[in-house]
Amino acid sequence: MRYQKFKKELKKEFNNTFNEESIEFQTKELKRPFRFKLAFTYLLIIGLIGIFGFFAGNYLYISIHNSNVINNIEKKTNDLNNNDCFNLLTTKDKDLLINLNDDELYSVYNEMIPEVSTAEMPLETQKDSAQIPSSSHENNQVEGVSEADIAKTDGKYIYYICMDYKSKPLYDLVIYDLKGNQLIKEVVYDEKDVYNACDLQIYEDKIIIYFNKCYSIYSFDGEKLNKIYYKEFDNVLSSRLIDNNLYMILNYKINDYEMNDCYYNDFSTHISNIIKISKINLDDMEEEFVDVAANGYSFIYMDKDYVVIPTHVNFKAQENNETYYYYHYTLLNVFTTDLKPVASFKVNGFVLNQYSIDVYENTLRVVSYKASIRPNEINNLTIFDIKGKEKFSSLTYGLGEGYETVKSVSFEDTICYVVTYLNTDPLYEIDISDPLDIRILSRLKVPGYSSYTYRFNVHRMPYLLGLGVTDDGNKKISVYEVENGGNTQIGKDFVILYKRRYYEDISNELNADLALDNILFDVFDRGIELFLHTHDERLYLGCQLSYNTYYLFKIDVMDENPISLYKSFETTNPSRLFLINGKFYIPTKDKLIIEEFE
Repeated sequence: MRYQKFKKELKKEFNNTFNEESIEFQTKELKRPFRFKLAFTYLLIIGLIGIFGFFAGNYLYISIHNSNVINNIEKKTNDLNNNDCFNLLTTKDKDLLINLNDDELYSVYNEMIPEVSTAEMPLETQKDSAQIPSSSHENNQVEGVSEADIAKTDGKYIYYICMDYKSKPLYDLVIYDLKGNQLIKEVVYDEKDVYNACDLQIYEDKIIIYFNKCYSIYSFDGEKLNKIYYKEFDNVLSSRLIDNNLYMILNYKINDYEMNDCYYNDFSTHISNIIKISKINLDDMEEEFVDVAANGYSFIYMDKDYVVIPTHVNFKAQENNETYYYYHYTLLNVFTTDLKPVASFKVNGFVLNQYSIDVYENTLRVVSYKASIRPNEINNLTIFDIKGKEKFSSLTYGLGEGYETVKSVSFEDTICYVVTYLNTDPLYEIDISDPLDIRILSRLKVPGYSSYTYRFNVHRMPYLLGLGVTDDGNKKISVYEVENGGNTQIGKDFVILYKRRYYEDISNELNADLALDNILFDVFDRGIELFLHTHDERLYLGCQLSYNTYYLFKIDVMDENPISLYKSFETTNPSRLFLINGKFYIPTKDKLIIEEFE
């Protein structure tokens, strides 16, 4: 029987069951107005009681919940305030609870974008001035720990990756020998999202190239280029190369990544991403990795012994019904380079960049900013004992006047240089030789500020190069003598003016040492991008100031005007400078620039 016919038969059978009299009788019997009103009243009372009970129960539940939240905040805050070191846990032993709507812990991933700045790089000097000048351009934060760059050399070849334009923009890998012959020019990335950051590393016959979303490993035998490895990921933070081990530091979104055996600290109840440290042995291509719960930072520190992954914790605590205040902390998750967990150390406030972190003889030294809302306590310097898993001491007062915040940090063995800025630029020299007795040796005030500092020696005397910004927003190069707290500036700033064509007064150009029609404003942001080499008691600084010109400066501390423009090179893309066996080399997409060192 069809469904429609079944419905008709059922309706007919239902109608035949009752006649009109029975229906009328039933209707009359149901007309009892007083009983109906009484029942309605009962139902109304019960309903009101239910509604009242619901709201009362809800209010009680909210009160209990808020009380628990406040108690939990107080407990966590007390734990953070009373402890400086925490154990690193793993999801092998306990599930990592993540509540993205947790009222107790607020992520500042979007709020906190640290100012990009650079600081200290290792000292590179030439003891014998008669020696043929040569530099491998390894301006890394830590000696022997190679950071990626757009150009590298192994002393035999120069490897360079650059953007090219044909039917669409793409990336080429170009390889030159030291005679200037172009051996390889091959497209290594031509996907739709081509405007990516790109860098490379080299190890023996292997070339590692990575972009935002993937990285590849090629082998090169002097003639042919072969891809031997490829991997995709969410985002790359950085990479390091130590001997034959490549470390790729990758960033994954929390919602798109399965956390298996993930490490975390006691305050990872609200995280935004997972940091994967991938360690690849480039001899046999075996891979190990470790996952770390993180939040808020896009950089890491690494030396030959330790990897330090900063993560931010931000508590929003309620003072009363209307006023809120915040607790800002940075937890520094420390692992060995064998990917073994060590501990998680706490500092107040934020960490500016990787140069604000340093490890020296198993002590972790960290400079943080916005560590307090009280003037003269905005910035902190904290020292930890890594093996003992405890704090040695901290400098919490006097590092910056008023509300000055950190602009650059430089560690040189037992000395720390910190630049703070609000209206003037105090350069602090701090003695950290005794971790239990941190002492400020000197404070030098000068206009503008340095976003990058680099220490070098001339005639066995220490000097500090400062690269930064003038008070009116132009670039500047400065040099200081730093000897036992007697810091003084040598000469005047070398000012690089960006000609704002439509409203810049021509008289301002006359006050500048160098005026450019355009300038790369992030030119001083990464130490690895700078050429820094000391030879014959002079420091040479190379940087790509404009898109098509590479500039080389000479710093002679014995001269009345110590900073001067030494050479400039016309390029077709941003590039790097190398000094090999007395010759300058600058790779471009079409040719290798070669000039004699004079």
